[in-house]
Amino acid sequence: ILEQRNITIRDGDKEYHYGSLLEYTERFRIAQYHTVGNILEEHPFLGVGFGTFTRAFERFKHTENYMEREFPEHTTENMYLMFLAETGWAGLLSRLALMGTVLNIVSRAYRSAAKGEQRHFLLAYLAGAVGLAFNMLTWDILNEPTLRMSYWMLTGLALAASSEVNIHTHQ
Repeated sequence: ILEQRNITIRDGDKEYHYGSLLEYTERFRIAQYHTVGNILEEHPFLGVGFGTFTRAFERFKHTENYMEREFPEHTTENMYLMFLAETGWAGLLSRLALMGTVLNIVSRAYRSAAKGEQRHFLLAYLAGAVGLAFNMLTWDILNEPTLRMSYWMLTGLALAASSEVNIHTHQ
C-alpha cells in the first residue's frame, strides 16, 4: 500500500491522478481534510455550527481528487475534523480539553481506588476512552446517536465512580 506508483482513473471526460496506492485508497478522507480547510477559511473560530456539517458540505466540499458518484457520503470520517468543521478551533480545543480533563480525573481515581469492581470499571473506562479517542481519527462515531448516548452515559458513570473514590479517599 505504500508503493509509490502512479494510478490514473478516468471518469467520462475527467481524469484523476494519484501518486500512490495509499493516496488512491484514501482519496475521500484526504478530500475531507480539504473540505474542512475550506470551512475554516470562512469560519475559523466557531465553525459552521454544531450538527450542520452535512448541510454545509455541498457548499464547501472538495471533489478534485475523487468521483462524487463513488463517494456520496457527507461526513468527515474523523470525529476531530467534525468537531473542527462544526465548532471551529474554539470547539475542537474545548473538546480536547474536556477529554483530557475526564481522562485525568478517572485516571487519578483509578490509581487511588481500592482493589475491586469499581477499580476494574475505571480501568475499563480508561481503556475504552483511549481506544475511542484513537478510533475517532477514522470514524465520526459521536454522530451516531446510540453510540453518543452510550459514550456520555459511561462517561457519567466513570465520573460518578471517580467522585465516590475521591470521597472515600479523603475521609
